[in-house]
Amino acid sequence: MSVREKNAARLIKECAGLDAEVLIDPTLMLDAADWDKLAEAPAVLLPRRYALKYFLGSDSPKVAMFDEYCKRAGLEVVDLLGDPRFFACGPSEFIYLIRNSSLVATDSYHGSIFTLLYRKPLLMFERAGSQFDMSDRFDTLAEKLGLGNWREANWNYLESGEPKSFDVEDKLRIERAKFDSFLNRSLFSKSRKEIVYHG
Repeated sequence: MSVREKNAARLIKECAGLDAEVLIDPTLMLDAADWDKLAEAPAVLLPRRYALKYFLGSDSPKVAMFDEYCKRAGLEVVDLLGDPRFFACGPSEFIYLIRNSSLVATDSYHGSIFTLLYRKPLLMFERAGSQFDMSDRFDTLAEKLGLGNWREANWNYLESGEPKSFDVEDKLRIERAKFDSFLNRSLFSKSRKEIVYHG
């Protein structure tokens, strides 16, 4: 059994007495070159240089800092969910928009993952205005890929410099090996226990 978050593993242990292995999200098992094969430009004409804004919850108060930085840096803000021109965008356009951006600000887990895969500067926000706390998902991702304190990372760059991208390649190699090992043990081990469901 595998999960993506530490808290999920803890809950499974408490509720079922079973050990679950915490692994990276399957989307991280492919690299940017693999995802490039699916990327498609949206029908909307994009600015030459833009920052992608993608929020599933409410805007954080820190978004004002992001907007101000974009003005100073000459980056036009493409608001994926706030601009009706982008409502028809699907997964292929989503990948394209991240790949071609200069900066991504998001409270989306997978928005963060694709930004990391494409080595773009990333600002991860806690999701506001939602009944669901997504922070453990981000905490686990940050711990596994060596992002440090994602709640504070990069904000000093918005005030005095430029946001940076995260180098996650070494950590990704380690986590992908763990993922492969788990699959091999689960699918091909002769000693694995088979679970039979009676319904």
